[in-house]
Amino acid sequence: MNENFLLAGNDSPANRGCDAITRGTGEILAHHFPGSKITDAHFRTGNDAIATPFSPGSSVHVVQFPARWSYRWLIFELGMHACESLIPKVLYATMEEDIRRCTALLSVGGDNYSLDYGVPKRFVHMNRLAHNFGKPIVIWGASIGPFTTNPAFEKLIVSHLKNEVDLILVREKASRDYLGSLGISGNVERVGDPAFLLKATPCPINRLGFELPEHFITFSTGAMMAKYVTGGSGTRWALCCRETIIALTKKTGLPIVLVPHVEADHAFFQTIINGGGSTGNIHLLNRQLTAAEMKWVIGKSELLVGSRMHATIAAYSAGVPVLSLAYSIKAIGMNLEIYGHKDYLLYKDDISTASVLDKATHILRTGRGVREETLRGAKRQEVLALRAGEILKRYLLTCNKRDLSQ
Repeated sequence: MNENFLLAGNDSPANRGCDAITRGTGEILAHHFPGSKITDAHFRTGNDAIATPFSPGSSVHVVQFPARWSYRWLIFELGMHACESLIPKVLYATMEEDIRRCTALLSVGGDNYSLDYGVPKRFVHMNRLAHNFGKPIVIWGASIGPFTTNPAFEKLIVSHLKNEVDLILVREKASRDYLGSLGISGNVERVGDPAFLLKATPCPINRLGFELPEHFITFSTGAMMAKYVTGGSGTRWALCCRETIIALTKKTGLPIVLVPHVEADHAFFQTIINGGGSTGNIHLLNRQLTAAEMKWVIGKSELLVGSRMHATIAAYSAGVPVLSLAYSIKAIGMNLEIYGHKDYLLYKDDISTASVLDKATHILRTGRGVREETLRGAKRQEVLALRAGEILKRYLLTCNKRDLSQ
């Protein structure tokens, strides 16, 4: 089958998690649909670097997100709050030809369907546009919800997922159980995050910006965690991270390598390094590294401490233990998927320098046992991630047979 898949809803490769999802999805589709065409129609905000096609059969269509206070942004905000019919006209008009040509729209982006970044109405409208063209819609390897704090949107999304989305492929049991509690199960399948299949790329020292230590800890978080840990105080969260990083390297004797997930993380870490004190054993990764290069660096470490989902997935894939700094369902669900427990997780109010030191030193003392436990969990997720392609193939074959019989 010469299929044409449209990957839509993701952010630009400047977000390393989005880059990992897109490239991992490319691996899945290449395995199950060799020779298929893939259009990567991701959002671009501001001056993010323009993506390059990630495989010979792929192309890129950048959907420029409206700049804040621009005319398009004001129209978009009007649509979000008063006249929703404006949303597809502002955001998706340039995607209509891609939608017409595609075999199926894969709605990619691990946590788009949550309240972590606001009410996700724009993704509902994106899906509806494809639905109106009669195209199959697949929510691809995602966490879903919960939306209990916004009953009006929860009612809307339940109707949308039941009636306008063909397949919902969730990346953890927690999302499947939540959807089941809403009466959504017939079109739901459990898979793995596509990023588990991202291939790591070795990174030379001239791109790293420093010589990688033989043994080290990786640390990945960002300013957004302040909302969950320090009541929104960015200054207190930066201070907490700084104290934790310095205490961690003193306690373990291991250097710390800071892994920026997005541009804002690099700036956040830079303020920590510039804060004075003993930071000679702390290194900040070059912000130009790709997700595949960052995965290679993380895979060399003894432990990853962090809140960034796709940094943790990079670690899991290499058998590197993870101490998760969790703020949502996705981290809790992933810990249960990998380990079957939450012993290596700190949640919101439990995050402090003392708690991180206690958990991190415990994990490091456990040594080989926890590494083997991590790798076993990751291998299960790789199988589940690849399964997404099997499910999609089976569904499209069913659609083709139905069309032929009509």
